[in-house]
Amino acid sequence: MSSKWYTVDCEDCGSEISAHEDWDRAPTLCKSCLQERKDKWYDKSCSDCGSTLRINRDWDNPPSLCKSCIERKRNDWYEVSCNHCGSDISVHRDWENKPTLCKSCIAKEKAMWYEKSCKHCGTTISVNRNWDNIPDLCKSCVEKEKAKWYHKSCKNCGTNMKVCKDWDNIPDLCKSCIEREKAKWYNKSCKHCGTNMKVCKDWDKIPDLCKSCVEKEKAKWYDKSCKHCNTTIRINREWNKAPELCKSCLEKEKNKWYEISCECCGNSINVNKDWDNPPKTCKSCISKYAAKDKGCEQCGKSFKLTTKLQIRCHQNGWSLPSICPECKNDALLIRGAIGSLHNQFPFALETKIEQRGFLFTDKVAVVRSKKTGEIVAEVKMDTQGFFFVERIAVATNVKTQEKISKTFESVDGFFFPKRTATTKNYKTNEVTHKTKIVDEGFFFPKHVAETRSTDKNDDTVIRSTENTRGLFFKDKYTNTKKKK
Repeated sequence: MSSKWYTVDCEDCGSEISAHEDWDRAPTLCKSCLQERKDKWYDKSCSDCGSTLRINRDWDNPPSLCKSCIERKRNDWYEVSCNHCGSDISVHRDWENKPTLCKSCIAKEKAMWYEKSCKHCGTTISVNRNWDNIPDLCKSCVEKEKAKWYHKSCKNCGTNMKVCKDWDNIPDLCKSCIEREKAKWYNKSCKHCGTNMKVCKDWDKIPDLCKSCVEKEKAKWYDKSCKHCNTTIRINREWNKAPELCKSCLEKEKNKWYEISCECCGNSINVNKDWDNPPKTCKSCISKYAAKDKGCEQCGKSFKLTTKLQIRCHQNGWSLPSICPECKNDALLIRGAIGSLHNQFPFALETKIEQRGFLFTDKVAVVRSKKTGEIVAEVKMDTQGFFFVERIAVATNVKTQEKISKTFESVDGFFFPKRTATTKNYKTNEVTHKTKIVDEGFFFPKHVAETRSTDKNDDTVIRSTENTRGLFFKDKYTNTKKKK
């Protein structure tokens, strides 16, 4: 039988693409070129209405408005006459300050103005040639100068005084009161350095140290913020170790730590209440059950055993998984394919997973008659689909080498979806069987695959169960037979 597949050249890069005669439309681009073209397009929101615009990265001037907004913007413009020369001016309806002069008249008006620097701040001042008195200060400096002067009352006698904010020492007393205050001061020696100090008779506490000695004492102390609550802590430079936390935070930190037991070995672990995910196992157990690679018993591929999985298996007394996640995922499809073979071979079947090949191994489910041991069929994993690839289990008759069925993953249920396997006839592509996993037993439940025909007149249930045999070297196989 001649193949319906042929090749065409990619329009962009010229690479070969596989096409099928049954396809309504042959592809013109390879996957990489198709993806490259898709990546050039992106969505952008209209800056006015927020509607989505399709933009290509190759465009020199990508639009910021949609077509309807552009048309609406054009309708917002109208014309008015210049107040001076009467020429037309284009005006927008949304402008708050609509112009009354055309550009040429505005230019003439601007020519009457020139710039000058403020004497104080150097800010540019716009002045008109027709003004009689040209200002030397800008408006802000004029206001600042006026605001500097204010009236203040003498603290002692209440006399009104005019003072300026620019003065270094603004007086609180009038001149007569200042003279009376001067008479209250006298000289005293500093206890540390003997420097002469000026003190007042009215002070409640006369100082014993001069300002420089007081500053030296103060310089030994500095403020530091608590790392947690930012409360100010007073620290002395002569201390050997400056604290990082205040007393209250230090006490809180101590109370946050507590001990728990390692779930794996029972040793104590120090944990903090602030930790989002406190450890449940100690460092030694994490090191003991470090992640490692293991070869799959079915396909031979290496897969990773995580630390979390190893600890969980140790806690529950489970054996470490011997097959990779892919083979575990394929198990339902293989069981579904085997269960659907009951129509072809109406007797009890026994299936064992074997590896084929030397360098590139492939797993094959070899199906035998349970009674005679004769090989009747084989089930191999394959893929189907071009853009959305999915794994399928293909069953083949060993004697005729004819492909019987293909089984793929499906979902049963709406609110609580459950993974199932759907089997189709390889030639007609008609759905023939459905397979799902059920649990049998109460205390020690066992997973059983049940395969049912889609034919309403056929209520046969085929059960596929995992079994082992052998004492020292256990051999795993799948037993498939009709449910009684």
